[in-house]
Amino acid sequence: MATATAPATAAPALAHRVVEHLPHRDGNAWTVAPYAAWWTTRPAARLTQAGRPGALILAAHPWRTEIAGQLD
Repeated sequence: MATATAPATAAPALAHRVVEHLPHRDGNAWTVAPYAAWWTTRPAARLTQAGRPGALILAAHPWRTEIAGQLD
């Protein structure tokens, strides 16, 4: 039985879609960077915004998406 896996580009592609809907703060848009989240082996993305502490971590799975907050 084969298991379904998401492509390695799923997390960054989804993250770019998410940042389109997040508000800009003081003219600063959100940025997306690849990330290795400690709680998953799946590819993840780190969403940050200049002037805002912390980050959002997005890990995409075929059956769910995990979003976590990360403090500095």
